[in-house]
Amino acid sequence: AAAMASSIWAAAASLLFLACASARPASHNLDVVPCVRLLNSTGQSGCASPHSGVLAPLHLVGDGGPDGGRLESRAIAELASEARAWSKPRALLISSAVFDGTVLDRLESSLGDNLAGVLVLQRREAGVPPPARSPATVARDVKGHVWNPSGSGLLLKEYRFPVVLVGPEDAEALIARATGSAREVEEVGAGIQGSESIGDNPTHGPLVQFHNYMHARGTSQQCLPAGTCLPLGGQSVWALLGEGGTGADSLQGRPLVWLTARLDATSFFHEGASPGALSAVSGTVAGLAAAAALAQPAALALLQSSGAAGTSAQVALAWFHGESYGHIGSRRLVEDLAKPKACKRRRSPTAGQAARRPGPGGAEAEGEAWSQPCLEPFRASAKYEDWLAEPPAGGSSAFTGRDDGVGEAGGSGPEAEGSADKEAGADAPARAGEGVRKARPVRAVLSLDMVGAASTAQGEDPTPYLHSHTWPETDAAAAGARAETARALELLSAKQLDDAGATAYGRSISRATSAPRSSSRGSSGSRLPPTVSAGSFAPLARADPGGALLALAEYEEDYSEVNGYYMSVDDDRRQLKVSNLCDAADTVARAALLLAGAQPSAVASALAHPKPANSDSAEGTVHADAVPARVNCSLVEALLDCLLPPARAGPGAEDNDASGEEIPCALARELGVKGTLSSHYTGVYLAGEGQEPSVAPSAVLAQRLLASVLPPIPGAPSRRCDTDEDCTGAKGTPDSKPGDSDDVCIRGQCLRPTVYVHDSFSTGIERTADGLAWRVTDPSLPNWAEPYWGTLSTTLWDHAPSPEEGMALTAVGLFAGGATYAAVVLSRLALETVVARVRANRVSEVAVSYGTAHRANH
Repeated sequence: AAAMASSIWAAAASLLFLACASARPASHNLDVVPCVRLLNSTGQSGCASPHSGVLAPLHLVGDGGPDGGRLESRAIAELASEARAWSKPRALLISSAVFDGTVLDRLESSLGDNLAGVLVLQRREAGVPPPARSPATVARDVKGHVWNPSGSGLLLKEYRFPVVLVGPEDAEALIARATGSAREVEEVGAGIQGSESIGDNPTHGPLVQFHNYMHARGTSQQCLPAGTCLPLGGQSVWALLGEGGTGADSLQGRPLVWLTARLDATSFFHEGASPGALSAVSGTVAGLAAAAALAQPAALALLQSSGAAGTSAQVALAWFHGESYGHIGSRRLVEDLAKPKACKRRRSPTAGQAARRPGPGGAEAEGEAWSQPCLEPFRASAKYEDWLAEPPAGGSSAFTGRDDGVGEAGGSGPEAEGSADKEAGADAPARAGEGVRKARPVRAVLSLDMVGAASTAQGEDPTPYLHSHTWPETDAAAAGARAETARALELLSAKQLDDAGATAYGRSISRATSAPRSSSRGSSGSRLPPTVSAGSFAPLARADPGGALLALAEYEEDYSEVNGYYMSVDDDRRQLKVSNLCDAADTVARAALLLAGAQPSAVASALAHPKPANSDSAEGTVHADAVPARVNCSLVEALLDCLLPPARAGPGAEDNDASGEEIPCALARELGVKGTLSSHYTGVYLAGEGQEPSVAPSAVLAQRLLASVLPPIPGAPSRRCDTDEDCTGAKGTPDSKPGDSDDVCIRGQCLRPTVYVHDSFSTGIERTADGLAWRVTDPSLPNWAEPYWGTLSTTLWDHAPSPEEGMALTAVGLFAGGATYAAVVLSRLALETVVARVRANRVSEVAVSYGTAHRANH
C-alpha cells in the first residue's frame, strides 16, 4: 500500500511537471554548414563557440534578397550605432551575395562584443554566382609572383564567434521570422508563425543557439602530442598503367611519367560546402577520363611495347589527397620514395596476402613477396615499395621486414600463414642490414589544374597553357632536368599534339611564359603555379637522369582568368563545361603517350576512332575536329553527377533520402561506392595498427573506377560476388577472414586491381611508437590539424523562456518534490500503524493458544 501510494504521487507529480515543461518554446535544428577551427604550427584559424554555446536573438542585415542589399562601410557604421542600444549581443543574418572576408572583418571590428554570431544565407533565387571573390590567401611563388591577387585571406583568419552557412530552405524560414512576416513558415521552419518583429523586443522574438565547441586551441604542435586533435589528410590513390595483363614485365625498371591531379578542395565552410569544381574536381575528372582512354587495348599495347614503335617509359597515375593544405599528399609520397626511413616493425603477412608480384605472362616472381605495412614508423600501405622503387643491389627482399623463406612461393594456405607467424611473430622486426631501395627515375610529371572551364573572365573559350618548372643554370646537378624539360616542352608543342591527333583544344596549347618573367631574375620561362602537385616531385626530378615538371592549366598569369571563386563555396558546377573537360582529357591522354616516348603517328593510331565497317576513309585517318577519340564523355558527365550534384546536400534536398543521407549517383551505385561524394574537404587522417585506413568517398570512387577499367593482376581467383566481403579472405580455409587480400567486388566480379592508396599526412609529423598520438618532427612546416569536437548544431527557438515560465517551472518542481515527500511520510506512518496492530493481534493469538495447550496438559 505504501509503495503504491508513493508511486501514484510520484507519477502524478512527474506528469504535471512534463505537462508544464512541454510548453517550452518550439525549436528546429537548422540545416547549416559550420565554420570550424583548424590549427597549424603557428596558430589557429576558423571559428568556434564557447563550451556552453551561444544563445542570441536574430538581426537581419539588409533585405536578405539575392543581391544581399548594400553592405558597405557606411551601412556597417549605422549598424554599429544601432547596436549600442541592444540589450544583448545578436546573431546577424546576411546574404551570401555580400559575404566575404572584408565584410566579416568590418562587422567584427565595428560591433565588437555585440556580435554573437553570423548566419550566411544561401538563396535559391540566385541563378548566377555573386561577384567573383576568393577566400584564399594571396598565393605567391618563391619568386614573388602573385597567382591569386583577388584572395582575401579569409581561410587563415580566426574569429571569436560562430559563423555558419544556412541552406536555402532554412534561409527562407529565418528571413520570414526576422522580418516579422505574417505568412506561415514552411515545415522546415518548424511551423513557427512569423507574426512578431524582433526589432524592439528581442526577448520575445526568435533566437538562435550555436553549439560549435572545439576541444583544442593554440597550435598543432601542442594538440597533436596531447591527442586533442588529428592531422589533416587521408589516402591518395595511385596506379601504374600496363601492370595488369601480359607483357607487364617489360615495364619494370622503366622511368616513370606521372599524371597527377588533386582530390580535395576547401573553403571557409570546410566540410559540406567545398565543391571545388574548377579547383579540384576538374582535374580529378579529366585525369580519370584520360586513364580510361589509356586503358583501351590499343593504348595499353603501345605502352607495353618498346623500340621505335613503342614507348620507353611507364605511365603512373596519382590523385593526391590533402593538396589544399600544403600538398601533403604528393609530398608524403615523394618523401617516402626519396628519403625512405628504415622500418623497425612490420605487420606479418596473412595467408591471403602471400601472393607474389606477377612476372612474365602473369607468373609469380621468385623470392619477392609483397611488402607488408610498416608499423614503426606507421605506413598504412607499402605497395609503393614494390612498384615505385627499384630492387636494391643483390636482389634481396629489402623493405619486406622478413626473411625470404617466410611464406614459401605460392603458399596461400594455413601452413604458410603459420610459418610466417613463427618466423616473424605478430609484429615482424625489420632485418638487420636491410637494403634501401632507390626510387624509379622520373622522366616527367604533368599535373592538371583548373581545366574544362566554362569560359574565361572575358566570356571566351579557355586556352590551355603549359607551365614548366625552370631549373637554375647555376645548379649543375639539374643539368639532366633542364635537358628533359626542354625535350618535354618540344614534345607537347601544338605541332606535335596536332600530329598526335589532338582536337582543336590540344592544338591551341601555349607555353605560359609571360606572367612570371618580370620576376624571374634572369631565368627564362615560368615557374610552376603553387597549386599544382608537380612541384613536390622536384627531389626526384632533379636526380640523375633528370625529369621535367609540367602543369596543364587554363590560366597563364593568375587563377582569376578562369576561376574567380578559387576555394569558394561558389566554385560549383556552373564553372565547368563538359565538352571542354573532354577535350582536356583527350589532350592529357595524348600528352602522356608522347612523354612516354611514343611517336605522334602511333599515338594518333592508338587513340583514333574505331573505323566504321562501311567507311571509305583511308586507313589511319584521324578525326581531329570530332569529339575526343577515345575519351568517354558520358563517363565525364557521370563523374560530374557524382562529385558535383546539382544542389548542396541537406535535409529535404532532392539528392537526399528521407534520412538526409546523400543518395548515391548511378556510377557510385554501379561501383559500390558509399558516402558523401559532394563534399571534397580534406578531412583528417584515420589509420593505425589493426585499423583499416579511412579513405574519402571521392578517393574510393577513383580507386574503384580505375580498378574497373585497368587490367587486373593475372592469376587472381575469379568468382562472382555481391560485396567486397565475398572477395576477401582465403576462401575454403577455416581461418579465412576479411582483409586477407586486396580483392574487391566490381560489377559482380572479384578483381585484384593494380590500384593502390598511399598515406597523406604532413611530412613534418610521425606517429608515436605506441601509435596513440603524434609527434612533430619538423615545426617549420604548417602541419595542419583539426580539433576533436562533439555534436555541432545550430538551433532556431521560437522565443526565449519568460520569467513567469521559469517561476512556474520552479513552483511545479517544488510542489512535486513536496508532494512526493509527504506521500512517503504518510505512507510510512500508515504502514507503521498497520504493523503495530498486526503485532498486537499476533501476541493475543499466541497467548490464547498457550493457555489452551496448558489446560489440555493438565
